[in-house]
Amino acid sequence: MSGERWAVNRENEDSSSLPIHRPPLAVFVVAAMETVLLALICLSPWAYGAVHPNFEFLLDAGIAVLLALWAVRMLLEGRIRWKKSGVALCLAGLFLLGVWQRTPLPRPMLAWLSPGTVRCYDQLLPKQPETLSALSTDEMPVPPSNAQSSHAELRPGSTLSLYPGVTQREAARLLAVFLVFVLVYNNLTSKGALIRLSIVALINGVFLSLFALIQFFSAPPKTVYWHYAALGGVFGPFINKNHFPYYVNVCIGLGIGLLVSQDWRRRSSSASKQDNSLVQMLRNPHALWICTGLGLMITAVAFSRSRGGLLALVGAAVLCGILGRLRLGRSFRFNFILLVAGIVVALSAWFGTGVLKDRLAALESGEAYQGRVPLWLRSLPIAIDFPLWGTGDGTF
Repeated sequence: MSGERWAVNRENEDSSSLPIHRPPLAVFVVAAMETVLLALICLSPWAYGAVHPNFEFLLDAGIAVLLALWAVRMLLEGRIRWKKSGVALCLAGLFLLGVWQRTPLPRPMLAWLSPGTVRCYDQLLPKQPETLSALSTDEMPVPPSNAQSSHAELRPGSTLSLYPGVTQREAARLLAVFLVFVLVYNNLTSKGALIRLSIVALINGVFLSLFALIQFFSAPPKTVYWHYAALGGVFGPFINKNHFPYYVNVCIGLGIGLLVSQDWRRRSSSASKQDNSLVQMLRNPHALWICTGLGLMITAVAFSRSRGGLLALVGAAVLCGILGRLRLGRSFRFNFILLVAGIVVALSAWFGTGVLKDRLAALESGEAYQGRVPLWLRSLPIAIDFPLWGTGDGTF
């Protein structure tokens, strides 16, 4: 199939598109948008999870490219593409909340909106503003007028957020999430796009898991890429071991969806009654490869030493299994679980279960909660003092 025909077919899969004439160039713009998006999804975890400011900037630059391509598509088609979404409204509300928390307010209004914030400021801020004693008043530099007004607007103790700088950063990240969601929701919602996303996420998750396990058994502790030292526990290319299951659990979910989807089963075999049998699955190379990848990713999540990530995976699997059974009835079967579980057990036995036993034993003995429960108990009064507006995004 030629590249032009492939792009046209991919655009025709979008059920949300209106039956109007589309310029041929707009079809290739949509293909470019999906390519850039998949590239960001695949490359961001390998760059330390994109938590470094430089890599986060590159991620934001990729989002800017996506927005530019969306604008080009709307210009070519001569119409604004926007679909209503409750999720988009929630994301926009979270962003606006961060902006509101950073907005300077008069003291009486701040005391009326959040008395706990004012009490906190009274305890932490000095009565008189601090000045540089080494310089006289005449020697102190005078900032420009616009800088003076900006400084006055952001004077300490005038915002709902106790740390306006970090709240501004978190609001910018929420804005990026909102923009990516609405872009995908308005341009890349076809079944084909979801299948391609599942395939790419599955492959990337497998490579991440394979790399993480090799590094775990061969690299020194707290070392990324066998060379760069990190302060905390690392796993794979992530400098925080908990970030690994955050990403790979999504890849596992997309892989399971790819495996059990009706479209995939129709293409894998013509006998619908035998599609779900374990014997028939063993004869299907596509299903075997997917199950192998799922087993490798689940094993990597278990060896990541992230108890929360493993519990989240188990809880999500149980919940999705219940929902699948309620929605599809007896047509939703779990035969592939036996194959995936067998792969996980085999890999865990090969790598050694000592690490898993030591890590999971902390859950049974209560060691994992010794530092967390006191923190949760100390957090309850904070929630009572800041019930509505909080202390600012990113300040807890």
